[in-house]
Order: sequence, then C-alpha cells, then structure tokens
Amino acid sequence: MNDTTTGRFAAAVTLQEGASYMVTYKKKGMAFNSTLITQKDTFTGKPVQAEVEMKEIKVGENYQLHDIYYKTNRAELEPVSMAVLDEFAKFLKENPGIKIKIVGYTDNVGSDKDNLALSKDRAYTVMQALQQQEGIAADRLTFEGMGAANPVASNGTEEGRAKNRRTEFVITGK
Repeated sequence: MNDTTTGRFAAAVTLQEGASYMVTYKKKGMAFNSTLITQKDTFTGKPVQAEVEMKEIKVGENYQLHDIYYKTNRAELEPVSMAVLDEFAKFLKENPGIKIKIVGYTDNVGSDKDNLALSKDRAYTVMQALQQQEGIAADRLTFEGMGAANPVASNGTEEGRAKNRRTEFVITGK
C-alpha cells in the first residue's frame, strides 16, 4: 500500500530464518537511503516501523549509510553490509555525475589515535568495496576517517556508542 500524498507505505513480508530484507528508498534528485530488516528486528512479532527522511542531493551534505557493520575493532565488513553497499553502488551508477567521500566514525572507547586509524581504515574498506563494483570509476570516490569526532548520540550508553560507530557519505561533486 502506498499513499502518494504523504509518501507513507506498508509492506508485509515473512522472513525465513536467517533471512533479511533490504528496503531502498528512491526518488529522482534525492540521496541514497535504505533500511535493512532482519529476522531479529521482527522477533517480537510486532510490525517494524521505519521513519525515513528523503534528502535532496546537495554538494557538501552528509548522509548516513545505514546498516554498515564491521568486525569488532577491525575494518573488515560484516557480510550483511555488502547488501547495503550493492544497493548504494546502484545509486552511484544511476547518478554517474556524483562524486562522494566515504567518512568513517567510531565511538569514544579507546585512544583517539587508535579510533582515528580505525575509522580511516573502515572508510577505506567501504571505498574499496564500491570501487570493485563494475561501472564506478575510482576517481569518483575518496575517504576520510574522523575517529570519535561529531558524535550523533551519547557515548555514555552502548546504544549511543553503536549509533556513533557509523559510516557516512558526503557529496563532493555532481
């Protein structure tokens, strides 16, 4: 069901054990956005609700790449993250003039030096995964690590630290 006035929609999906479902939101002139729904998210038996804000593509703007996960204290991507990057690669192919910078962040656990290095390595890993996709020129992608800078939540809780361990992209040209 889709309401063309408000943009709200509903979908019913039954997930098999261990399965996941990727929802990618698309609109011409708008930045990439997606949500990964796993069986764990539906464990309660209640509907999963996601509020999604579509943002216009603007040079210099930051956008979060949701559901990018890494091995603990490493730059190695968790396999589930590849589904998100595959969808993001489609967005980049559909918008061939866009150039982006991948930006990695960590929480504040550990030294600033280690966090900065880890965030840089993670951003580089995402950039490499995108460069391996056919049709995405390497000169469209750069990367940067920010360590624990610019937290989006409190580092005082595990939930907040999890939100701060994030990957974003910045439109650097279009």
